[in-house]
Amino acid sequence: MTYADDILLIIHGSSHEAVITSVEKSLNTIEEWCFEHKLELSKDKTAIMPMFVRKREIYSSHPGVNTRGINVVTKMK
Repeated sequence: MTYADDILLIIHGSSHEAVITSVEKSLNTIEEWCFEHKLELSKDKTAIMPMFVRKREIYSSHPGVNTRGINVVTKMK
């Protein structure tokens, strides 16, 4: 399997729920594109890093994030 890498999404919204909805839609679009092009996102290298958020657990506990096995992190390498 070949992996898609070096993708950066910057998403903002008026509420946490609006951001999560945008993240889910974006991930769906990326996953569909990867499938069409026979690529896969590396779960080990894929992460969500909420900025300016005190309640990161909102993101890590959301089904659209945790069912994909995506980590919620506070910093990137």
